Amino acid sequence: LLILDWMLPGISGIEMTRRLKRDPRYNAVPILLLTAKAEKNDRICAFEAGVNDYITKPFSPRDLIIRINSALNISKNLN
Repeated sequence: LLILDWMLPGISGIEMTRRLKRDPRYNAVPILLLTAKAEKNDRICAFEAGVNDYITKPFSPRDLIIRINSALNISKNLN
């Protein structure tokens, strides 16, 4: 599981997601994207890039933990 922010230094979380999803070694790794970007088009862009979940800031720690557990359970069931 990777948790990325949209606005990383040097590369966006979206571009990092695209690169990871193209790489056979990492394309099955679930990616949660954290961001302050809450527009519908931003969400669409993120899911088209390959993120598995999208969490807007501010978020509660409990929400993040639930989404992490969900992503890990889905990933475990696929393997």
